[in-house]
Amino acid sequence: MNGKYIIGIVAIIGLTIIECVALYKEIDGQYLTIVVGAVCTVIGAVVGVRLSKPSVDTNE
Repeated sequence: MNGKYIIGIVAIIGLTIIECVALYKEIDGQYLTIVVGAVCTVIGAVVGVRLSKPSVDTNE
């Protein structure tokens, strides 16, 4: 499986868990938005760095 798909799947699962815990604990929606935004920013940065690196072909 391609690395970017794994990161995306982990991100979706992680955000779902964060939202479920926030709803269970009755956390303020503004705080939840900040946490979800921070997680998305970090994941976006990781994916951006991975996609910007040139791939090395070792089959030569």
